[in-house]
Amino acid sequence: MIKPFQFQFRSITHRLIFACLITAIFIYTISYSQIHHILDKGVVSWMTDVAQSRVNSVVLEIEMILSSIEHDSKLISSVNSTDEYKTITTLLAQKNPFINGIAVENSPDLSISFSSGKTQPMTTQEKETLLTSCQNISTWTYFDRTSSLSYCISSKKFNHISISVLMPYLCFHIKME
Repeated sequence: MIKPFQFQFRSITHRLIFACLITAIFIYTISYSQIHHILDKGVVSWMTDVAQSRVNSVVLEIEMILSSIEHDSKLISSVNSTDEYKTITTLLAQKNPFINGIAVENSPDLSISFSSGKTQPMTTQEKETLLTSCQNISTWTYFDRTSSLSYCISSKKFNHISISVLMPYLCFHIKME
């Protein structure tokens, strides 16, 4: 019968060196896995915090822009004449380049869209699409197929006014800053 191979050391020094070597390999393996876990956890949490901070700042910026549009829309709702309306909407579009259009119910010649800094009449289909959001006054409504937000207000002179904001343009602008 063949005996299995056994470690046999000739001296205590060889035994101590072997034990130290095995211990060093064991400690290195444990240390490596722990430091890898700590670094991985630390880096991931740091990256998550940085990303969350960026998301929060973008959300805050979008909220500020939308609240500015809400505030400015109060000017439109208090308009008493068509000339005042045209002046205020032109100023509003210049101040907020994110506004895509303003639709006015029961007044087709006042519904306008803004494109590349130019004002043009809004088509009937665009106007109807925009005014469908006027079920809820003073709320933002999102349209998937046009990727836009719509804010609807009531007016003294006009029944409903809907303001459209293009989200891709807004998000792209914020991303570029």
